[in-house]
Amino acid sequence: MRRVAVPTQEDPAAAALSEVLGGPAGVHARATRWVPLAVAGVLAVLSVVLGLVARADCPDPGWSGAGTTWTEASCFSALPGAYVASGAAEGAAPYDDAVGDVDDGARHSAGAGHVLVGATYLRGVLGALVAPTDPAVTDRRSLVPTADLPRDDDVRAEAGRVLLPAAVLVALAALVLVVAMARHRAERPWDGVLVAAAPLLLVTGLADVDLVGVALAVGGLVAAGRGRALVAGALLGLGLTVTWSAGLVLLAVVAARARRGATPAALRTAGAAALVWLGVTLSAVVGGPDAWRAGWVETLVGPATPGSLRFAVEQTVGRELPAYVPVALVVLALWTAAVLLVERRAPRPARPEQLALVLVAVAVALLGAGPTAGLAVLPLAVLALPRLLPLLAWQVVEIVHALVLWWTAAGYLDSGSEPAAGPLVVLGLVRFGALVALAGLVVRDVVMPSYDVLAPARPAAANVRR
Repeated sequence: MRRVAVPTQEDPAAAALSEVLGGPAGVHARATRWVPLAVAGVLAVLSVVLGLVARADCPDPGWSGAGTTWTEASCFSALPGAYVASGAAEGAAPYDDAVGDVDDGARHSAGAGHVLVGATYLRGVLGALVAPTDPAVTDRRSLVPTADLPRDDDVRAEAGRVLLPAAVLVALAALVLVVAMARHRAERPWDGVLVAAAPLLLVTGLADVDLVGVALAVGGLVAAGRGRALVAGALLGLGLTVTWSAGLVLLAVVAARARRGATPAALRTAGAAALVWLGVTLSAVVGGPDAWRAGWVETLVGPATPGSLRFAVEQTVGRELPAYVPVALVVLALWTAAVLLVERRAPRPARPEQLALVLVAVAVALLGAGPTAGLAVLPLAVLALPRLLPLLAWQVVEIVHALVLWWTAAGYLDSGSEPAAGPLVVLGLVRFGALVALAGLVVRDVVMPSYDVLAPARPAAANVRR
């Protein structure tokens, strides 16, 4: 039986923080696998519950034009606005083009949400749980322009209640995520606690349904590691309908499996993922082609989203960059090719989670905007780089960036009648640097395995180099 790794014995930062709880564990301390699993599960659910409690006293959701969020920082969530954007307030399915104006910006303000079919369906299901069942009410609302629906007091109250079923869904996703993390490596059950107790999960877990897709992606990663190619493909395919980061995780899994000589398994995983993703996506393409197409148009050529690198660059150069997204995708493709080439020349094959973190972190740096984008990085960072100091440093940047984004949206930083975008631009650039630095640490581990705390040949005494 392999020895269970104890964080306070191998991580100097964890050992230092443990002083407030009595100090690090001794060399003769008994370490079990079930205690960390239970602690991770409790902390994950508690984190979501605290996020819900923090929003309990929030006012009715406030929209700015056709916006999709509460603007109060402590109440931030895209889910109330999605109640209208998904069509749930009108008793419609998310991709029902017959309800609402297909050209209405409020109906399609979810942008990439209409591209990510699974995420849109989840928002629609959450909305349906609080929507009125009286056909007379929904028929009346279907005649009202979508942009005017938030002016209805009943609609605003219903939108606020979406967070309760959303909390249940996100708590289940968080529980599945940390259990998968804790069980991924039998000797490292405490890794799940690094996610469950993460400040980023507490602050952004209820901002949207992204955590569901993240849990599916990590579940696929774990299943692939256990040789279950078809299960891994199905989970990653489902995850890709909720969060685009699952596609990069799939690429990492396929590349890592092929590098280790398991090409047939890699192909089965990719094929299963493609079939599942196609099956879910086709339901939206057939049911609401205009809505689905509008989401792609907004994603590829729409205006910059505040908080993104594109927004920071446009504010810096003083002009719009309509071709930014295609260029960023080309840069991401070149980065992916470079990473795979470097990995091929590395002393030993990289672990799938290392490849996934390097790809997802840079993708979030280039294309991510909202605070939930960091959730896609969190579990991968823990699996690839289970060190408290770099994880906390990056999360501090993510949380400060999220707070400045919310304060900017609420107008707290405005000077007179002019919106103040300067702090958000600075934090956007700092966030980009933090994500690239996180990816750089993992690239270093791949190229120089002596720095990798999980390298098989690494002596336990050398685990203090980071």
